Amino acid sequence: MADVTNALIITSTAEGIEKLSALIEELDVKKPQIRIAARIMEVDISKGVDLGIDWTVTKTFAGSDQIGDTTLTGNIENMASPFSLGTPATLNIATIISGADLDLTLKALVKKTESRTLSNPTLVVENNRPAHIHVGDSIPYKETLVTAAGATETTKQLEIGTTLDVTPTVSPTGNQISMDVDVAVKDFVGFTDAGPQTTDRKATTKVTISEGQTVVVGGLVTETQKGTAYQVPILGDIPILGYLFKRKETQNRALELLIFLTPHVMRH
Repeated sequence: MADVTNALIITSTAEGIEKLSALIEELDVKKPQIRIAARIMEVDISKGVDLGIDWTVTKTFAGSDQIGDTTLTGNIENMASPFSLGTPATLNIATIISGADLDLTLKALVKKTESRTLSNPTLVVENNRPAHIHVGDSIPYKETLVTAAGATETTKQLEIGTTLDVTPTVSPTGNQISMDVDVAVKDFVGFTDAGPQTTDRKATTKVTISEGQTVVVGGLVTETQKGTAYQVPILGDIPILGYLFKRKETQNRALELLIFLTPHVMRH
């Protein structure tokens, strides 16, 4: 076997060569390639907005179910095994949407909620090969190493954001695609004496869908709390009475990450 030229030299009888030629012709086929269209959205659910869909229940829409003012007419199917993040968080949104309802779902999310698309990449990957997507920022920070010879300061980068790894596998019939999905979210909290502090959430699952369907995964919620103090100038500084001219507000915000994955087999 010559790896460079991908050539195979065979010494055998005429009958053996004929059988091997038939076997090689059967096995030597092009690997299918899969185009994965991904959309990563951030939805503000702070105000308790109901998206209008019970993502965890299998539903067949008959024209009467809606997201906001938008009626869906296709099918939404529940995954056999939703994500599990363990304690303390549980990723309980994992749904398959038919291609006809994808655009309607996205438009309804934008219309009814405060949402934004973080990334909308399209990747082409070989069968059984991993595709990698990262959406986030890089935060530089200084790290000091103290030894007997003195102190050495170096600059390092902290990668934060959402990392998505998808490995697709096409079925022998070519009309179904299995996807191993790994999602990791790293959020920056702040700096401590030991260095940068982050929160990490990870999930892993595998789902099989028909070509053209879309997998929707979610449940990764980031909650923040921000306090703001207001006061009337001068009057707010008066002892005791000054409290009458002050007020404090606490703003709680919850952002949910929704990831849409739509694979297509590229025909040669």
